[in-house]
Amino acid sequence: MRWRIRELLGERNMTLYEFAKRIGYNNVSSVYRRFPEDDEFEGSVSAKFLDRICRELGVGVGDVLEYVPDSTSTRHRKR
Repeated sequence: MRWRIRELLGERNMTLYEFAKRIGYNNVSSVYRRFPEDDEFEGSVSAKFLDRICRELGVGVGDVLEYVPDSTSTRHRKR
């Protein structure tokens, strides 16, 4: 998975700092860790958090996150 937040913010001429404040982050440095420059999705995220992001950007969940298959995954390996 990868975030598309920075792309969406660029389309809206909005900084990550401004976005963080709009979605209620008091500790902005944590937003920079949550949405790294390489857009790598790590950890987990709540539906409530996704709702705040989508509502602020006026998009759906599929616009915020993109599925990128992991070539090293053994999940779909044939037995």
